[in-house]
Amino acid sequence: MKGQDVILGVLLEAPMSGYDIKHYFEKHFPDMFVASFGTIYPTLNRMEKEGLIEKEIVLQEGKPNKNIYHITEIGKEAFHAYIQSPIEPKTIKYDFMMRLVFGRYVSQQQLLEWLKQELHQLKEDLVKLRSQDEDPCDCYCDCQKLALRFGIAIQQAGVTELENIIDEFENFGQKETAF
Repeated sequence: MKGQDVILGVLLEAPMSGYDIKHYFEKHFPDMFVASFGTIYPTLNRMEKEGLIEKEIVLQEGKPNKNIYHITEIGKEAFHAYIQSPIEPKTIKYDFMMRLVFGRYVSQQQLLEWLKQELHQLKEDLVKLRSQDEDPCDCYCDCQKLALRFGIAIQQAGVTELENIIDEFENFGQKETAF
């Protein structure tokens, strides 16, 4: 999955600005795909040059002009080629996990602090996902609801396991842990 594939899928929903696309990512799949404006805008520029999308310039009074991107027929074909391709293996770039891998090089206190920070973050993420799930707007299709349900299950499992790890860690005190 490339950023281009995700942007094309979003633009199938509706034409959007780069800002709208980023907001869509954050609202609809905050833990599945993360992209900064520094990634989105260069990708949009390249996609426009390749004919996958077209840019409409909307004039605004007192503000800079707004660029609205529309998917083209070529873009739709590219998206459908992506969606029909085999699912790629899961790849994760997860700083917390890498720090745990190298945790033997820090103090027990630092390790405990990382565990608690990650637990706090997972709980915040879980609250966001659950609020989306409880959103009465019913703006999610069945497939998006499945993705949301799966995301909630993953986050909940992470919260539960980190709570257990922290409890074990604190109960073992300064002894070597069997993680």
